[in-house]
Amino acid sequence: MEDLISVIVPVYNSQNFLEECLNSIVNQTYKNLEIILVNDGSKDQSPEICKAFAEKDSRIKFFSKENGGQASARNFALDRITGRYVTFIDSDDWVRENYCSELYRLARDNNADITGCNEFNDEARVVGNLEGAMTVYSMQEYAELLIPDEVPSHLISKLFNSNLFNGIRFPDRVVEDMGIFPFLLKCAECVVISESPLYFYRCNPNGVSATTDKNPSGPMDRALIFIERYTLAADWVPDTMPVILKKAVWFGISAYTWFNRENAEKYSEGYEKIQKFFVTHEQEILSSPLIDRARKIAAKFIIKNHAWPFVIISSIRPAMKKIINLIQNKRS
Repeated sequence: MEDLISVIVPVYNSQNFLEECLNSIVNQTYKNLEIILVNDGSKDQSPEICKAFAEKDSRIKFFSKENGGQASARNFALDRITGRYVTFIDSDDWVRENYCSELYRLARDNNADITGCNEFNDEARVVGNLEGAMTVYSMQEYAELLIPDEVPSHLISKLFNSNLFNGIRFPDRVVEDMGIFPFLLKCAECVVISESPLYFYRCNPNGVSATTDKNPSGPMDRALIFIERYTLAADWVPDTMPVILKKAVWFGISAYTWFNRENAEKYSEGYEKIQKFFVTHEQEILSSPLIDRARKIAAKFIIKNHAWPFVIISSIRPAMKKIINLIQNKRS
């Protein structure tokens, strides 16, 4: 008998796309599925759509919880899965009918703990042949790509052996996938990635994967993740450390461009971690050939704990955004 695959779908304000998503899952050619829908405090008709599907398909388990973010919804579902394998699909996306069967075949035939496929969207719609080449990686080979972010760190379009999540859960942050993937990979032995485009990704501004541009949480989370990866890489993939350092500095400075009195208090812990990292690795940062002169100057201000240039940048950000929008509107 084929192994049970748990399909986790966090749901948040995706009524316009949810039926397409769920239809693509229930109509998979691979039938032995456990479909877990977690309504994360939606304010639209998403819960009603989920209930209607659950009434028609006994494989669907529907839960509702207070809004806690995508990481919270995924962790809620992970605590309830029973499948040997698990995959994550966002509620505003959809998958081709052979998505589960193909990822399962790759896992079975290659004894792989993680398998994945290519993705596509409205801007890059794929037609024609869906049979793509595949690449088999050892854990170490894939780590050399994943840790410096040379390959995407998101968990959509992937199938995981459920045992990888034993004792591991998503961190409560904006880019939770980047935070968890290295730890899952460390528990794996083999990764297989197919070039077949089987996962359709949609950018929904109201959906679970949308992030805000009104605060530093996005770049700050990325900076803190690359700071964590810099430490991980030292004993795992040391050759990737210069690239990771560059990205930690880039996102750290980006987070500081939001620095003002309100954000300094609200995100004080994150700013302190970034500043401490810059101080600790001052020599590496200032001597890195991968970091340009302008960012080295910005890094010096952070190292010296001089925030005033960033306060100025933060204060003019709204005006700059209006100017950019006006220019873009005139061009269109």
